[in-house]
Amino acid sequence: MWRIVPKRAVSDAIGWGVSLGIPARLREVMLSRFARLYGIDVSEAEKPLAEYTGFDEFFTRKLRPDARPVDDAPGRVVSPADGTIVEGGLATAGKLIQAKGSDFELATLLDDPEAAARLEGGAYLITYLSPKDYHRVHSPVGGRVIGWRHVPGTLFSVGAATIRREPGLFVRNERFITLIEMDGGGLVAVVMVAAVGVGHVTVSYDP
Repeated sequence: MWRIVPKRAVSDAIGWGVSLGIPARLREVMLSRFARLYGIDVSEAEKPLAEYTGFDEFFTRKLRPDARPVDDAPGRVVSPADGTIVEGGLATAGKLIQAKGSDFELATLLDDPEAAARLEGGAYLITYLSPKDYHRVHSPVGGRVIGWRHVPGTLFSVGAATIRREPGLFVRNERFITLIEMDGGGLVAVVMVAAVGVGHVTVSYDP
């Protein structure tokens, strides 16, 4: 189905719909139903449901400052996002990494052969964010942003069934890559892969 559906148009329609504001008197009722439907823990949200103007603001909500204690010791690596870990390993064997049975080249994923060469042999982690998860991504290491790259592509669903049926899905979908130089040396790439309904990414380091 996803091969024939106009994925960009569907995503644009979803984006337009969730950008519409919710009348103040209905916000708490509608957002609490949405939260129950997807199993969202609203107690972690930065503010009460009634203070969110619509679904988009709630979906991209911040968390309470104490909701995710972070180990900030030098050299530590932490998860950049909530979600389910679906794959992990080392970027080896010809710069190939594997995700749910689908191999693809690291250089193609990043659209950056130079960065891929620096990351050869390094560890990787793939995390799937479902609708119930907190949809902000943070730096997994202490360091500074040294570059970014937007790679256009399609917007297939990234659910398990679609990944099994669509070879190389992660290098076919649109993605946004942030390169971080770690304190003390070393490179980290944070790759955000878009999907149908989630095709818009903003970054706080570059308004």
